[in-house]
Amino acid sequence: MERNSDSDRRQHTRTRALKRVKLIFGKGHSVIDCLVINESPEGLRVETALPMSIPDQVVVRSADGATVDARCCWVRGREIGLQFAKTVTLSEEASVRAMSILEIYKTEGFQKAYDALCERRFFGDRELQRGSEDARAALKRFEQLLGRHRIE
Repeated sequence: MERNSDSDRRQHTRTRALKRVKLIFGKGHSVIDCLVINESPEGLRVETALPMSIPDQVVVRSADGATVDARCCWVRGREIGLQFAKTVTLSEEASVRAMSILEIYKTEGFQKAYDALCERRFFGDRELQRGSEDARAALKRFEQLLGRHRIE
């Protein structure tokens, strides 16, 4: 089954990844274990043990319990291309950890929150890691620019 296989429409570069996820569908009655081959902020390419057909809409569950709705874009043998929906649901444990980072940010500032995110390896989320690193670089640039100006 081939669905919109034109890879030229990708807006983000995919990054190689080797991690396990589950595809869930059929009101939670069907679960497929998959290996993520590559990922981007918009989706995943996964590989299954056997060629199979899946419905257009699935839920992707990561090892930490976080889930995201996804649309099946194509299936080629054992490989499946998935596009994320915009809503991500964190597991209860991940939500508690994320809230603790937010509290650190509110009470101790960006640097402490960034350090805490680094310690927790950004919860395994590449987009969060990139965003945090971009924010850190922007903060450093801002500090450098302010340092050049004399305040009287």
